[in-house]
Amino acid sequence: MAWKQLANGGGPILKWEKGTVVEGLLGKIHEGKFGPLVDIELESGSVKTYPVKAVLKNRLDGVLQGTLVRIECLGQTIKLKNGNLAYDFAVFEHDGEPDL
Repeated sequence: MAWKQLANGGGPILKWEKGTVVEGLLGKIHEGKFGPLVDIELESGSVKTYPVKAVLKNRLDGVLQGTLVRIECLGQTIKLKNGNLAYDFAVFEHDGEPDL
């Protein structure tokens, strides 16, 4: 029997692409083999694991674990000093008010 290492979320690490939207409870940011990862627990109870890019890490700074969040990947829109493009994200925190 072969062993397969899993992320803390228990599944594959998903890739950010422009237009990706994920809503759920923010899990702990933890170290993966190639950098930081975050687990998001969806309403269904499943857990999705995504890489934490530098911009996303800054956007999530101060958001408490267990907070209901919505993360939208805006694509590679930030131009770095070296000319490369970095992913940008819009991060929303639920205000606790019931949805209408």
